Amino acid sequence: ARDLPGAISIARKVTDSTQVKAEARDFMTLARAESQTWEPTVGSLEGAIQQAQKLEPNSPLYNKAQQLIAQWQQSIEQVTVLERARDYARTGSISDLTTAIAQAQLIPQSNPMWDEAQREIGNWRGQIETTQDQPYLDEARRLARQGNLPAAIEKANQITSGRALYGEAQEAIGEWQASISRDRDKPILSQAEAFANSGSVDEAIATAQRVPSGSSLYGDAQDLISSLRGEREDRRNLDDAYSLASRGNVDGLTSAIDKVSGIPSASPWKSEADRVITQWSQQIYDIAVSLSSYDIPGAIATAEKIPPYTSVYDRAQGEIQGWQKLLAPPAAPVYEEPS
Repeated sequence: ARDLPGAISIARKVTDSTQVKAEARDFMTLARAESQTWEPTVGSLEGAIQQAQKLEPNSPLYNKAQQLIAQWQQSIEQVTVLERARDYARTGSISDLTTAIAQAQLIPQSNPMWDEAQREIGNWRGQIETTQDQPYLDEARRLARQGNLPAAIEKANQITSGRALYGEAQEAIGEWQASISRDRDKPILSQAEAFANSGSVDEAIATAQRVPSGSSLYGDAQDLISSLRGEREDRRNLDDAYSLASRGNVDGLTSAIDKVSGIPSASPWKSEADRVITQWSQQIYDIAVSLSSYDIPGAIATAEKIPPYTSVYDRAQGEIQGWQKLLAPPAAPVYEEPS
């Protein structure tokens, strides 16, 4: 697990009286050798080999040490190849980076240095691609600063997928496309908002629907459409409620209240809805009071239809309690025996 101190600490706990004490000592020697190869260089690998060669042929770990020595000797050759490749790459020129890649590709996949070589190859290819493509991105940004966004997008699109600067180029293209769509579609959205402010809801919705789905203003347009449709539905509910309330009976008034009670607080029709709910609740209350002179159960049932969120509710509840007392049977007289 590459925890050399932990491994050594445990191995040292083997007591001198046991038969495996010598093996524990050899284990510590080999562990120290192996730790030098975790960040391989020619020097560290040579040091590891020298350390592992201290194991005697009669050691239980001798064969393993010999296997590792052979592996490290082979790795020295590949580390030399990789270090030579790194020397080429230090100049940063495309030709030297290309040579460095060719050198590193000589390391076979079976060699422990292969993963490290592949990481370096990836880095060097990225440097080459950046050097090749940076002029395209710089020119694209220059065109964008001049206001020629279509030309900037065309130039940045020359950086193809999989290249080192592709993500950066696509991010810039996205910003420029959003700017183009804002300039193109802002007048449309402004016209839709003007229609909405003047009360022309249908015209506002139709205009906002002209903002295409790929536009940076599409979300704003859809929010406006959703809001306008909600307002139109709220107005329709108010009109239906007025029609129901015009019947003048309890059922009509109750249905009218239900119709507008769901109008959200953000709606421009909310204040009107609250006003008519209070008005219609008062009418229900008045009907209940009228009924109480000849139909107390009916009065109670009517008053109970008044919503609890209205200003009339508390008065109605007070009346209901009084009427319920009138309906309660008189208490039976208490018979007291003569003393």
